[in-house]
Amino acid sequence: MKWWRLATLAAIIFLSSSTAKAQDDWRNEIRRLELRLGEQQRQIDAQSRVIEAQQRRLDEQTRLAEIPARSSFESDQDRDRDEIEPAELLIAPLVIAPRNVRNLRSVGEEGDANANPSRPSGLDFGYSNGFFIASPAGVTHKDGTPFLLQVNGRLQLRHTAFDSQGPTSDENNLELERARLVFSGQAFSPDFSYLAQLDGDTDDASTADFIDYALRYDFGHALLDLDAGSLVMRLGKYRLPFTRARQDSGFVLQFVDRATASDFFDVNRSIAVGLTGTGSVLDRPVAWEIALSNGIRDDGFTPNRTGGLDRNPGYAARVSSELLGEWGTDGEPDLSWHERPAVKIGAAVAFTRVDRDDGFLEFSEIPAIGDSGVNPFVVDVVPATVDEFGVMLYAVDANFKYRGLSMLGEYYFRQLTAFAGAPVTDRFDHGFVLQTGYFLVPERLEVAARWSRMVGDSWTLGDAEHSTDEVAGGMTWYIRGHNLKLGFDVTHLNGSPIESSTLNVLAGDAGWLVRTQFQLVF
Repeated sequence: MKWWRLATLAAIIFLSSSTAKAQDDWRNEIRRLELRLGEQQRQIDAQSRVIEAQQRRLDEQTRLAEIPARSSFESDQDRDRDEIEPAELLIAPLVIAPRNVRNLRSVGEEGDANANPSRPSGLDFGYSNGFFIASPAGVTHKDGTPFLLQVNGRLQLRHTAFDSQGPTSDENNLELERARLVFSGQAFSPDFSYLAQLDGDTDDASTADFIDYALRYDFGHALLDLDAGSLVMRLGKYRLPFTRARQDSGFVLQFVDRATASDFFDVNRSIAVGLTGTGSVLDRPVAWEIALSNGIRDDGFTPNRTGGLDRNPGYAARVSSELLGEWGTDGEPDLSWHERPAVKIGAAVAFTRVDRDDGFLEFSEIPAIGDSGVNPFVVDVVPATVDEFGVMLYAVDANFKYRGLSMLGEYYFRQLTAFAGAPVTDRFDHGFVLQTGYFLVPERLEVAARWSRMVGDSWTLGDAEHSTDEVAGGMTWYIRGHNLKLGFDVTHLNGSPIESSTLNVLAGDAGWLVRTQFQLVF
């Protein structure tokens, strides 16, 4: 039996060794599988982190794209319905939040070995209707809205020739009429926005200044849960709400520049604080604005203790409504080619009192209408003993667009009243602008005509009524809309009642004015 026992023992030993080897092989295979699964899991985790980072950046860009565009402060107003300035922001157009933002680069993105993993993606910057820099969502306001700075440029290069048939001289020159850098954006929230516009003009070759710098706070939306734009506070230096011609930016006009009547009855810019908003009446959109200012026609004047402003504030208010269709944001021409008629109307009022002793510059700024030009009303017309009077202005406008045709009409009224220091009765002046344009080639080539007239008895203190006219025709080639265009116009004047370097007009101008202008906006 010994051999059997030996055989059995040998078989047991053989089987044991084989089982141990098999177990070792299985253990090694399991380890290899574990290592392979671990490597795959690490790859999956890394890919998940990349996808999460990409999703956060996509969410941030989507949030930026959904922030409503706000069109610029200037009224520029450039915005009866726009929340920032109406037409000034139309062109580039100035948007307070970029739409369709393209993230060119994020500083400190995930995946950077030196980046803080708890810090969101860094600054966004690029171009979207202007060069912009935006902070990432999540590091600013509680609602995740980023800070934003946008920069736009605007340029008008103009040639002017004037063939004088009156007392003034001829002209033939090139100039930069409007060379501007515009800074706009938002801080803390889309409800708080700002605009600053730096202007250089060869009429003032040695200076460049901020012609606008204003803040807007949509407290109706932020505090009262109203629709955005329903109730907005505005403060700073900006165009006062008055004429339609002033509400439209100088970069969205049909002619090289505005009409003389628009300038004569204008109130222009001032330091002011006001309220503006939008709503609806009978299911039609309505925009309104009111402002309390240092005065009217006082741009550049400083307070009476150091300069030419008096102590009397100015008041201005405007309301407009789109009676038919949607007016759009293309300014005076029907650049967008309305397939259905669009009608818009507006009305405005402005008032102030001017005081000789407190601020003679503002007191002497009021012009009078004469057949052969104008001199300051208070210097050459009223008795020297007059030391104070009131200025009341009114304006109404109606506007129409349809399939490349545009027709604009605006009527102005001015009353000089309540004279102090001499027995002068109230004086009344009025004027209008009638303008039309039509695209011979849709969205490309437009022809336009304009008649501007001013009538009044302020020059003679009521003894006789004087009048002056401007008749003009023009043509504009829109290469890239208002962003790139070439304009040409010819104007006949028969005695300008104003002096304006912007319009290339001197007081008393009679003759032919020819202007050619290249415009670039980006």
